[in-house]
Amino acid sequence: MFLDRFERARVYLDSGRPREALFVLAKNPKTQIPSIFRVERDYLRGESFRALGFFSAAINNHQKALREKAGLDPVLNIDIFLALAACLRSLGRTDEAAGYCARAMALENGLKLRSKLEWALIERARGKLSLSLRLLRNLKRRYATAGALEELCFVYWALGGVYRLKGAYRLSSGSFLKSLSLAGRLKDSQAQAYARCGLGGTERMRGNLTGAEDNYRNAGILFGKTQDLFGLAYARCGLANALRRRHRYDGALELYRLAYGLYRRLGDRVDLGYVEWGIGETHRQCGRLQEAEKWFQRAWKDFSGFNEARGQVLSQLSLASVGYALGRTAQSERLFKKAYATARRAGLHTHLEVFT
Repeated sequence: MFLDRFERARVYLDSGRPREALFVLAKNPKTQIPSIFRVERDYLRGESFRALGFFSAAINNHQKALREKAGLDPVLNIDIFLALAACLRSLGRTDEAAGYCARAMALENGLKLRSKLEWALIERARGKLSLSLRLLRNLKRRYATAGALEELCFVYWALGGVYRLKGAYRLSSGSFLKSLSLAGRLKDSQAQAYARCGLGGTERMRGNLTGAEDNYRNAGILFGKTQDLFGLAYARCGLANALRRRHRYDGALELYRLAYGLYRRLGDRVDLGYVEWGIGETHRQCGRLQEAEKWFQRAWKDFSGFNEARGQVLSQLSLASVGYALGRTAQSERLFKKAYATARRAGLHTHLEVFT
C-alpha cells in the first residue's frame, strides 16, 4: 500500500501539486513502513516542502532520510545531497550547502553536471561572481550541445542573475529573455514566472519601470496558478519594488505586507530582509524617517545573520541616508564607508544602483 502512495506522491510532484503529495505521504499509524522505504517517504516529503518553498521543513525531512540509511542507494543519496544544498543555499547557509554539494559531486558519475550547476549557484550566492559565471557558461555550452532544453532554461535564468549582480544589465535581460523563451517552448509556466521575475528586477534597475511592473505582474499571475509560495512572495516583493519606484506607495506597502507574511511563514530570513528594506525605503521616500530607520535596522540584522553582502550594503546605505537627514553626519559617514567597503570586497556594484 505504501509503495502505491509513493508513486501517487511522485505523480503529484511531477504535476506541480506538492500539497496533494504531502497529503498522500501523511503518516498512518496503522501502517508500519520498513526502514528501507522510510528513506523514500522522507525524501518525497522533503521535495514536497521544497516545492512549496518551506526550505527549513525540507531540510529536516532530507536530513531525516539520510539518517534512515539512505546510503543504501547512491542515486538517492545524490538527490538528497543536492536538494539539501539547494535549500541551504536559498536560506543563505552557503558553507553548509557547499558541503552537501561536494558530497554529491563525489558520488556523481560522468560529467557531474547536476552538482556543478548547484556549485555555480552556491558560488553566486557567496559573491564569487566571476567563478560562477565561468561555471555557468561552461554548463550552457554542454547543455546546448546535448539539447537539454530544461537545464538550458535554468542555466540562462542563473546567468541572468549573475550578469545583473555584475551590472551587465543588457546581458542580464538577454539571458532572462532566453530563459523565458525556452520555458515557453517547454510549456513550463513556473519557469516562465521565475524568468519574468528576473527580467522585472533587471529592467527596474535599468530604469525601465513600466517593463519591470509588467513582468512582475505577469509573474504573479503565473505563480498564483501554482502552489509555489516562495515564487508568489518573490513576485509580490518585486512588484512592490516597482510600484515604490513609481511613487505608488500605498500599493507598494500592501504588496510588501503580503510578501512579508509569506516569507515569515516560509521562515526565509534573507528574503524577509529585502522586504523589510523595501518597506523602509517606502517610508523614507514618504518622509517618515524614524519609521524607515526601524525597518532598515531590522533588515541589516537579517542580512548580517546570513552574510548577505548586497542586502548589507543596501541597508547600510539607507541607514546612512536617514541618519544624515536626522543630523547624525559623522555616524552616517562611517556607515557609508562601511557599505562601500563591503560592496568592493564582495565584488558588487550595489552602491551605484539607482532604481533598486
